[in-house]
Formats: sequence, structure tokens, C-alpha cells
Amino acid sequence: MSANPVFFIEAGYHYRFDNVIAGKSVFIHGVIGTPLFLMKEFDSFRIGLGGSVKWIEHGGFALVGGLFTSIATNENVNGNFIAWNFKLNLLPGYYSENWFAALDLAWKPTISTYINHSNYVKEAFKDRYPDSTPANEMIDGPEDGWYSTPANYVMAGMLAGYTLRHAYTIYVNGGIKYTPNDLGIFMFGDIGVIPYYMKLGIIYHK
Repeated sequence: MSANPVFFIEAGYHYRFDNVIAGKSVFIHGVIGTPLFLMKEFDSFRIGLGGSVKWIEHGGFALVGGLFTSIATNENVNGNFIAWNFKLNLLPGYYSENWFAALDLAWKPTISTYINHSNYVKEAFKDRYPDSTPANEMIDGPEDGWYSTPANYVMAGMLAGYTLRHAYTIYVNGGIKYTPNDLGIFMFGDIGVIPYYMKLGIIYHK
């Protein structure tokens, strides 16, 4: 059996604007993070900015909606990658003064990716881009540049956190991350592949 896990650690800054939308508060988030367990030949990080608001509240229960955009980098044997993506979150759950627990339902499309291919990749695919081929006279192996990447991830999991001294929140987030097929149909994942994710983070409030 194989696995495709993502263990992520990140730190963030959290700012609150009161009475912005229909008398509700808007929370602005800025984060930077990196995989918790880095593998040899891999180098990556993520930096992003987003916002969230509580749309529905009843007692301690609430529905929080959020929109987030981020830039993520990765470096491996295939080259250097920079991906630009968005994330739309729905977080129905219980939110008290000191702690919270909620479902984490999200849609995360990758808009575009910049690829700087390694020499290894260019050599491996040299036969597909021969200099003598008229249509590829200016191509020496795979071309570097921005590529449209309409990849979509659907995520479902749990989010829980605890606030210390009204200034710092420690949280953990985990669940399943799945990609629909080309027709947008949800099928069973590949046999033996476990597409799960997990995050551990801390946020400073102001």
C-alpha cells in the first residue's frame, strides 16, 4: 500500500475588523508554512492571505465562510514549481471564547503553475522535442513558463483549536483531499492510495 500524505506546519497573523458586513466581523488571515517532514531533494513553502466571516450564529454554533489565496513552491528532481491557488472554506461548528471544533469543507482550485524544468526532465524527453521537428524548432526539451492548471481539490475533514490568553490559537486540521476526474465525477480513489492531509499551526491575534 502507498500513501500520498501532506503534513504541514504553519504560522499566521489574524486581524479582526468589527461590523464590516451587515454588522458582522471580518477576520483577515496571513500565513506562511512548510511541510513538517521534508524529504531529501524537496524544498517547499506556502504563503497566503485570506479572510473569513461568521454568517450564521446560534448560541455557540456558527457557520464560518472563508476565501483564501496562496502561492506555493516546490523543488524536486523534476524542477522548480510555483503554484497559484484559491481555497473556499465552509466551517460549520461550535465556537466558544477559548476553543472551537468544526467541520472543514473546502474547494481548492489551482489556477496556474510556473514550471522550470530540470536538466533531468529535458534530457528524459529530448526525443519528443527533436530540433529537426519543424513544429518544435525553437524547443529544446519541455518549455519553462506558466501553465494553466485547472486542478480541483475537494477537501473534507475536521478543524479544532484552543486560544491561549486571547492572543494565540493553536490548531490542528486534518481530513481527506480528493480530486474529481476529468468529467467532474467523484469516483473511488486509486487502490492503495490514501489522499489525506494534516496541519498543525499557531495564529497570533490582534
